[in-house]
Amino acid sequence: MRLFSTIIAFFFVLSLYGQHQKSAFQTLGLGKAKEVVLVFNDEIEVQKWDGDQIMVEATISTNTEKEVVLDYYVRNGYYEVVTYSVQNKLTLTTKKWRNELIVKGEEPQFKIRYKILIPKQVRVTQKKTLKNGTVAETNF
Repeated sequence: MRLFSTIIAFFFVLSLYGQHQKSAFQTLGLGKAKEVVLVFNDEIEVQKWDGDQIMVEATISTNTEKEVVLDYYVRNGYYEVVTYSVQNKLTLTTKKWRNELIVKGEEPQFKIRYKILIPKQVRVTQKKTLKNGTVAETNF
């Protein structure tokens, strides 16, 4: 039984090896917006809160063992949320460009997860492009 536990622990440690992550935070003004539209293809979690600003926590993780690669992604704003406003609608999205970085002949994989806190009084719609090219809409 002890051998089995040792083997499981070994594989668990191996699965963690090479995976790094960092979190970055942004505060975004709401202005006069009554509605927020979220346009993200990355994983997001939306929560309502009592504040009057939008708070974004982005967690970026990569499969490479090189910490410098993750630092590159963070330094170059891979996680940053950008906004644009039309009338009383504020749209939040990610930057469209993401420069490639090649490490040992391969492009490291990275994943970004967003946790977004939005004031309770604001209507929220999420738009996501599906693999077949259609756009799905979810209201919160």
